[in-house]
Amino acid sequence: MSTLTQQLADYQAGFKQRARAERVAMMEAATTQLRATGIESGALRVGAELPALSLPDATGKPVELKAPNATGPLVTAAWRRPRPSASPLP
Repeated sequence: MSTLTQQLADYQAGFKQRARAERVAMMEAATTQLRATGIESGALRVGAELPALSLPDATGKPVELKAPNATGPLVTAAWRRPRPSASPLP
């Protein structure tokens, strides 16, 4: 079984093989710009306790994340909001 780190590295390598060179360059430049802001210093570290928060589930219903490990691992997904002309995500 591979680790998440290895899976991410494999995904990134695959992206670099599949994507056009200008798209790869754009993503690498954006990543460099983000790192230059110091944004990584505010990220939770492995093993850190999740602060109390509420997120909507797939149906929009709020879910309190007071003790997510009590029911199993927590997996989240984030994406940018679609453009107003785009179809909403399910």
